Order: sequence, then C-alpha cells, then structure tokens
Amino acid sequence: MDEAAEFRTSVLQMLRVPLETASITLSRAGRTSVFPADFQLLMSTNPCPCGNYGSTDKLCLCSARAVEQYWKKFSSPLLDRIELRVRADNNAGENTKGVSSEELRLQVARAVSTQRKRQGKRNSKLNASEIVKFCRCTDGAKKILNEAQEKLGFSPRAASLCMKVARTVADMTEKFCIDEECMQEAVDFRKAEGNALTDMGML
Repeated sequence: MDEAAEFRTSVLQMLRVPLETASITLSRAGRTSVFPADFQLLMSTNPCPCGNYGSTDKLCLCSARAVEQYWKKFSSPLLDRIELRVRADNNAGENTKGVSSEELRLQVARAVSTQRKRQGKRNSKLNASEIVKFCRCTDGAKKILNEAQEKLGFSPRAASLCMKVARTVADMTEKFCIDEECMQEAVDFRKAEGNALTDMGML
C-alpha cells in the first residue's frame, strides 16, 4: 500500500482482522462466506501531508494539528500488528556498509530452511505456546524485552511479535538462542526510533 495514509480510514481498519486470522468473511444476502487471505502487508507513507516532517534540509509547512490528524488514520490496534517500522531517509546508508543482495538472499534462505526443520513453519506463524517452545532467549535478551515493555509500553502482542522477529534475526545469523544483539535489533525495529510517530509520542 503506497501512500497508505491516503486510503480511507475504514479500509485501513478492515486490515486488522485478516492480519490476525489470515481470512476474510463476507456477508451478502443472508449468506456468509469465508475466504483465505494469508498475505504480507507492506505500507509506505509520508511523515506528514507535505512530506517534510522531520527533514533536516526541508521545511515542513504542516501545522501540528494537520500532522496529528494525518497519523490518526492509523489506529493503535492496526499499528500494533506491524512488526517492522523503518524510516527511509534520502541519505540513509551513505556512510554505512550494507549487506549485498546475494548475502541477504543466502541469509534468508538459511533462515527459512532452519525454521522448516525446527518447527515446520515460518516464525511468523508461531502461536503463543510455540513461541515459548522455539524462541529460547538468553537472560540478557529477556531483560531487554522486559525493559521495552515497561519503558516503551509494548503490548503483549508487540512483545510476541518482537520474539518472532528476534528469532528470525537469530536464524539468519545461525544462532541457537536469541541473544542480546538479536533482541535489541527486534526492539529497534519495533520502536522505530526517530520517525514521525515516535516524535509525536504515538510510538
């Protein structure tokens, strides 16, 4: 969904159920039908109506109220279901060494293979009991997640999603347990520090 904030609020809110159940229920003329809807959601949006909020070299012309109303289209229950939140800057990556596409492809393939062997499904499909069984953490990793719940107000769902992301990070780096580095990366993706939502106190 490109320019996600431009979609009707009702459309955005309707995404919550299929994200949770991987199905869509339609009721027409007294009949109800359930259709499979197992999908991966990717959304992009500007930080404000003019697109310059938070920029270091451009002027934002939006009022505080306009920015607030812009982000109100994304309710907390919907945002709570988004695992990764990444701010894309024009200058991002200029001074850092990234991972090549080939290296990343190998890491992903390795992680998928590991997950299939360990639990027969992707980490994103793990339920609560399976998270406890397969997402083993070091004491340091548990401490990082507990602190995030206390200081950042992570909901139980947010904590569970962090565990799944951390498990995937560990799989990509061939680690048996989720260590502090893996958990911190998952928490950083979750809190999206420095984006418009954080700056406004919404995340």
